[in-house]
Amino acid sequence: MAQGSLVKVYAAVSFCSAVLIFRENAHYMSGNIVVFVTDFVKDASSNHAARSMSLDLLLLSVSACIWMLREAKRLRIRHAWLYIVGGIVTAIAITFPLFMIHREYRLRQSDGPSS
Repeated sequence: MAQGSLVKVYAAVSFCSAVLIFRENAHYMSGNIVVFVTDFVKDASSNHAARSMSLDLLLLSVSACIWMLREAKRLRIRHAWLYIVGGIVTAIAITFPLFMIHREYRLRQSDGPSS
């Protein structure tokens, strides 16, 4: 897949993630952020299926964050920690594709002009 197409795919994934996740959170939120977080964590661990999905997402997120930091160091992408903090505050499904876009641009810069 061409880099330009890949960037568009990552952008679409990030955008769709933001819309869908924020929509679900808006329906779930009662207006009080403390109650929202408390209830969300409680519901995310309310049964074996919820715990399984939560642990899967958590451990995948940890692996993705480690990879992002190592890749950012390799490609000299500054402030990569902001993608991680953003993922904690919003959703890793939003910020990981944004990091991948940044990575694609950095790879394009290191390749030099195309012939």
